Parts: sequence; C-alpha cells; structure tokens
Amino acid sequence: MLLMPVTPTRLAALVVALTAPVALVACDETPAAPPDTGRADTSAPEVVADTSPEVAPDVAGPSDPVRPAHCSATPSPGPSPLRRLTRTEYNNTVRDLLGDTTRPADAFPPEETTYGFDNNASGRGVSQIHIERYMLAAEALVKNALADHRDLVIPCDPLEIPHELCASRTIERFGKLAYRRSLTADEQDRYQRYYLSLYPDAGFDGAIATLLEMMLQSPHFLYRMEIGHPDDDGDGVVALTGPELSTRLSYLIWGSGPDDVLVAAGETGLLDTPQGIRDQVLRMLDDPRAREAVLHFHRQWLELTKIPETYKDEALFPEFDEGLKARLTQETERFVDHVIWEGEGDLTTLLSAAYTIADPTLAEHYGAEYPPHDPGVRPGFTKVALDPEERAGIFTQGAVMSVQAKYNQTSPVLRGKFVREQILCQHLAPPPADINITPPDLDPNLTTRERFRQHSDSDECAGCHRKMDPVGLTFEHYDPIGRWRDAESPTLPIDSSGEILFTWDADGPVADAVEVAHRLARSEEVRQCYVTQWFRYTHGRDAGFSDECNVFDLMRAFEDADWNIKALLVALTQTDAFRYRQIVVPGAGETP
Repeated sequence: MLLMPVTPTRLAALVVALTAPVALVACDETPAAPPDTGRADTSAPEVVADTSPEVAPDVAGPSDPVRPAHCSATPSPGPSPLRRLTRTEYNNTVRDLLGDTTRPADAFPPEETTYGFDNNASGRGVSQIHIERYMLAAEALVKNALADHRDLVIPCDPLEIPHELCASRTIERFGKLAYRRSLTADEQDRYQRYYLSLYPDAGFDGAIATLLEMMLQSPHFLYRMEIGHPDDDGDGVVALTGPELSTRLSYLIWGSGPDDVLVAAGETGLLDTPQGIRDQVLRMLDDPRAREAVLHFHRQWLELTKIPETYKDEALFPEFDEGLKARLTQETERFVDHVIWEGEGDLTTLLSAAYTIADPTLAEHYGAEYPPHDPGVRPGFTKVALDPEERAGIFTQGAVMSVQAKYNQTSPVLRGKFVREQILCQHLAPPPADINITPPDLDPNLTTRERFRQHSDSDECAGCHRKMDPVGLTFEHYDPIGRWRDAESPTLPIDSSGEILFTWDADGPVADAVEVAHRLARSEEVRQCYVTQWFRYTHGRDAGFSDECNVFDLMRAFEDADWNIKALLVALTQTDAFRYRQIVVPGAGETP
C-alpha cells in the first residue's frame, strides 16, 4: 500500500486545495515478497516522498490468525481528509433532497481520479469554474424545486401560518438534510434574520429561494465536514459524532446524503455502537440506492468508465458501434449486480464464474447459446452459460477486454497492467520519457507474442514488461472487442501460455486467461487488494501504516464471510478508520 502525504487543508470560501505528491518505483524493481513470518506485505511496489515517519504496512492475511502485535484496543483510524462531493454524489444528493433528476453536476469540470477512484481527497481541488457552476446549479435547482417539488423543501403554507414561522420550519428542515446535521442555534438565527431582511422586497418565495441557494453553495453542503467529539483524553483520536457517522454511512452505502431515518439515528445516539451502525447498514442495503452505489465502485475498479472513449478501427471491427459498447457495459454491470445481490455474492464468483448476463446479441458475440424463452416476450438480458474453457468472470468479458486493447490490435501490456494494478494493487511507474511506447505495427507474418518479444529482449524495457507481458499474453484468445479467436490469422495460431510473476501466492506458469482467473480468484493477495480498493474508496485516500490493523480486521471478516461482498461492506463500517478520526495539528503534514 501507499502512504499518501498531503498538505494541510486550507478552506477559503469554497476553495480547497489538496495535493498528494507521489513518486513511483523504477521499472526494474519488483514487489516485496511476503516476509518469512507468513504475513502478507500489503505494500505496492511504490516509494512515496519521505514526508511521513510511517513506513509501508505489513499486514497479516487470513492464513495467519495472529493479529499484528502492535494492534491494541486503542483506536487507530488514520487521517481523515476533507472531502468534496463528487459529481455523482452531488447528483444523487440533489435528487434525494430536491427530487431533481436533471444531473446538474454533469456540467461541472471533469474529475481527476487517484488510485482509480473519483472520490480521492488528493484530487478534489476547486477552480473558479467549479464555483460558478455551483452557483448556476443552485439557482436552477431551487427554481425547479419550488415549481415542481415544493413539498420537499417547504413543509408548511405561509398563507395558513405566520410566514416567519413557516420560514423558520423550512430553514430548520432543509438545513438538517442539506448539511446532514441539525443547524446550530447561531446558524438558525442568522438564516432567520436574513430571511426577514429579504422578505419586504422579495416576499416569502423570493426570500426562501435565496436562503436555499445559499445553503446549496455552502461548504457544509458541498463538503463532508468532520470534527468529531472532544478529545477528552488527549490521545489525538476522537470518535465521530452521530451526524458525521450517518453521513459516512450514506455516502458509502447510497452515494447520497442520509435520509430522515439515518439523520435521526445519528442525532439520537443509535450510531454510537458498532451494532447500531450495523443495524442501519443492513437497513440501507435493502434500499435500491445501495445497488447503484456498489455498482459505481465496480465501474471505476474495472475501468468501465473508459468504455465511452474506447474506439476501434471501423474497417477491422465494424460491429463495435455505440450499441455494442452499451451492451458490453450493461453486461458487466448486470453481471456484477447479479453476483452480489442475487447470486453467489462472493468475490471468487465475480472473478471466475462461467456465466454472464447477456442478451441474444451478446450471446452470439460470445458464441454462447441464449436460453429458451417465451416467443411472445422480447428477449432481454438474462443468465447465459459460457464455455468454461473460454470464459471466466470479469477477466474475459468484452467490456474489460475492449478497454484493455488498442484500436486495431490486442494489447498484452494494457491487459497485464490491468491485472497488476486493479487486481493485485501493484502500481507500476510510467515509462521513461525517452522510451517509444508505440505498439509494434501489425505484421501478417508475426503473432502478437512475436511482435512484442522486443520487450523481453531489450534491457530498457524488460524491467517493466516482465511484470505485464507474461500475464497479458494469456488473454490473446480475446480479440480487441472481446470475441474468442483460435488464431490471429489462418496461418498464425494463438499461443496463450504465460506466467504469473512477482505475487505472494499465485506465481507460476499458466496455460491461458481462464487459468489466470481461477488462480487469482483463490489468491490471498488479490483478496487483500479487493479489500484495499474498497478501503480507498470508502475513505477517499490510500491505506497507510496506521491502517494496518483496520485492513487486518477487514480481511478476517471477509474470510469469515466466505469472501461475501455485502459482508465486506458491513465490515468496512465497523473499523476504527470508519468510526474515529485522527486529530492532526495544522502544519504537521496531514490533512485534518
């Protein structure tokens, strides 16, 4: 894993700058092997700028029942960076708060991804364009809400009760849901006084609209503010307040703000215990929003977000049109959704299942038989059995294979890099600036394996490519749009043999991608990487040394649940990292 040094947070109006300088290892360095103690090293092959006294963690895996010796009953939460709502979170929040489905955040500047996710605090800076778009969005949202969903924002009629009282109730209720906590007495008073100053000229609707627009542009709405309870024992670690926990829960499980039930749970002490949190998580997992939020994680983890910008040579792959791209995306999304919520529920199945969720067009794309159906019903997406000798889980699905390929040819490099970074959490350095990274030209007389042999023959290339190419070449049976092929041409049969190298527990020769998928599905390193990816997504940062005990506990809970993904979601909310925050003195080098 990576320690992520960040600068102290400085909030001026709406502008927050968070940076995370990272230096990656040189290509000829390899991941550290697990120590002789049997404990699995969670550090990726990376080196971070030395701004922290901590070192990369060494976390025990489930095969080692002994919790790391330094773990104790004292909470060790790690840093808690200030986090701005992502575009997805903003859209979901205003949908649930105002009934607005126009997705205004789609017009915000594109988001930077860090460690593959759009919610990492180090990539959440704010520009002047953000501020302008927030203002325009707030104006449009309030106008639409007052016209179409008035009952969601105004709980009373100013013609039936004194307008001052109706304004007070509106401020109190909307403020609680927008700020994800009750307004302080001072906030309530200031908003009320401002309303009264506006009312003579703007009337009730005009004055209320101004207040609601202000709230939607406030840092308390745009950011997930966390202070925690007072540090009474002076150890620098504090428990989060109930409202702060309800916010963490809602954005993890729903990707949106808390509902009335969750806000009430936070303010009445129901979230003060792990069991209280668990009870709410189980309730929230039954809400349809949970399925979409879990899918949002997997879209980013599997890099499905790159599908819209993936293009293929029309002369070579005329089938790869917008319709097929949409179908391939739906296939993987529906497959992930089915496995987690309706199917086996575990990571092993996600990585190695010999079935998918497809429509007739995709079944034909895979050379599979679409199951019998009622001729009077239009066939749609359903469970389709695949050849277990050709397909295994997400690894061999068309969306993943298409993204990890070039426009006119396959790419052992991209496919191997995907396995290294997304599945094994081993981050590779970019190639030196003076290295030509253009793939070898297509040659009708040479296979891809032969064309890419220069990587192993060249000293300047071999250091990196021995990590990617040997596993990437096992995917050669899948063409650039994910179809099975036995040969690259009538005279060039596919050789899909390869090797997995530089892992803790999966090294060795492999015959093809299906064998890769099944071996990695059983790998301790892969399971811990999946936990690490969820940890990064949950906390908006990478895991460091202070999270060693949290990751250990997550791995044990994940194993105890037979690698069930919903059980992992529950376990994420039970850790110290989720329930506490570390107080950092400004200037000490970490984000408060």
